[in-house]
Amino acid sequence: MEILPVACTLSPGELEREANCLMPGLLARAPVVTPLDDGLRLEFDRGPDVLRDIADVIERERKCCRFLQFALTISPGDDPFRLDITGPEGTTEFLAEVSKVPAR
Repeated sequence: MEILPVACTLSPGELEREANCLMPGLLARAPVVTPLDDGLRLEFDRGPDVLRDIADVIERERKCCRFLQFALTISPGDDPFRLDITGPEGTTEFLAEVSKVPAR
């Protein structure tokens, strides 16, 4: 697997303009955010368009933060959707800065 640098390719202005469609917007929608050793776990209540919105952010983030790895869990019943966002060393700190969630 290719090792990619822990960096966003968007300029600060682009990131600010696109924030609602990227990680900051997704984090704001997650009622539960849990730090992991190598990233974050986000939990989302099921509802209209939630799954589509998660997929849209993943697709956008794959272009500007290529080092991120995404694992979406969709359990049966009414359990929340769970998204683990992980990556190489430095990912936890990067996500903590973006999300303002303390790193472990």
